[in-house]
Amino acid sequence: MYIKTIISFFFVLGCLLEVKAQNLYFSQFHQTPLLTNPAMVGTETSIKGGFFYKNQAVGGGQAFTTPLLYGFYPLIRKKDHKHWAGIGVQILSDNAGIGGLMRTTGGSVAFAYNFDLPKYQKITLGAQGGFYSRNIFLDKLNTGSQWNDVRRTFDGTLPNNLNTLNPNVNLPMVDVGVMWQMLDTNGIQKAYVGVSGKQLNQPNDAFTDISNKIPIALVFIAGAQVFNNQQISIFPNIRHVQQGSIRQTNIGSAFRYYLNPDNQRNFIAFNSWYSLQNAYVAGIELYHKDYFFNFSYDFSSTRPQNLGTSNGSAEIGIGYRKYIGKKRKKDIIPPKKDSIITPADILDVSVCIPEDSILNYALTGEEFDLFKRSVLFSYNSYLLDEGTKAFLDKIASTLIAKPETVIEISGHTCTLGKENLFTSKARAVMVYNYLIRKGIDKKRLIPRGWYNKKPIASNETEAGRVRNRRVEFRIVAPK
Repeated sequence: MYIKTIISFFFVLGCLLEVKAQNLYFSQFHQTPLLTNPAMVGTETSIKGGFFYKNQAVGGGQAFTTPLLYGFYPLIRKKDHKHWAGIGVQILSDNAGIGGLMRTTGGSVAFAYNFDLPKYQKITLGAQGGFYSRNIFLDKLNTGSQWNDVRRTFDGTLPNNLNTLNPNVNLPMVDVGVMWQMLDTNGIQKAYVGVSGKQLNQPNDAFTDISNKIPIALVFIAGAQVFNNQQISIFPNIRHVQQGSIRQTNIGSAFRYYLNPDNQRNFIAFNSWYSLQNAYVAGIELYHKDYFFNFSYDFSSTRPQNLGTSNGSAEIGIGYRKYIGKKRKKDIIPPKKDSIITPADILDVSVCIPEDSILNYALTGEEFDLFKRSVLFSYNSYLLDEGTKAFLDKIASTLIAKPETVIEISGHTCTLGKENLFTSKARAVMVYNYLIRKGIDKKRLIPRGWYNKKPIASNETEAGRVRNRRVEFRIVAPK
């Protein structure tokens, strides 16, 4: 009987080691930033909260389950609407082993800080701390000491002699991460690369007196948009995890269909990944204005020996979001200033000053060339980036030096989109209001919205459409 107990004891330890080898990395890694890279919480531009659930079948009708609650909050500076940081929190319960033999519960909090780089790039540094409690339910284990030879079964009323095991282990966690990302002028991610270190403090998760430190995990993620025609986009991505001798690599792509080309934050995405550990992952996401839904399933590419078993994994999530990123239309014009106007204040283009009224009020060749340059915008955008502001500062300096000069500010769009009239006017208004703030008399500025009526290049190609999304300047006679 003693030999049976010893054999059972080591068998249980082996089961526990196998259970602890199960990782908490979701296939939809972009939906679980705190399990992937804490710097990712700094890339969120929406208040976001949701519920995620993972069910991993292990055969014999058993499964490991992980419910997870999470929330993110971007920190936006009011004076310039700059997204400078973000915070995130998650609470999870991981139930592993046959019959829920082991449970890990706890939570973590993350903070990430953004550093702006030129050309719509950012570097984000993130860190998080967490505390988890791992429990083993010894009463669910049977050992040889409980075997009844007469009844030929286990007797649960007898002791299992596993009192040498510690049924509870506390696991403090420390993670750090860094991310680089490139955005468009609407703040939508176009490319990213990230690296994170998980469990840097290497907590001891042993249930016995023998130390068993969790190895540090290194997580690498990357992705880039390779195609976007405003209706459909393709975004390949990769995630690689290295933890001790365990490796996991997922390579795939997201295929997005935008519900409204004017707002690329609302879309349906079809995701597909291949895991180098012999699994295919297929998923779908729906992002609407205020809510989102996602589902994926891992299909093992290895045929199970027992046809009655399954080793697939399903993930499902649902949540709510509120966008508070870059300025919306209602925010583009500050109120309560007589000199400030809105797109509704712009007159129809039919009353525009004729082309033959152009005059050159003793401008130098360099100054005149300055007004011949255009300000370009991304699709459906009317926001001014730092480079554009620097150029407008030169325009303002020239206007101050030449007080007799009056200019027309003409906003234009390409043929894509459904709100081009507003967008063309908004582009002109943003430039108009910026120059007003620089001290230029409003009587010397004439904003106009031309819709898409005056293209300077073909709207059949993206290169041509980029040139058509612009603001131009014309020197006109003073009023």
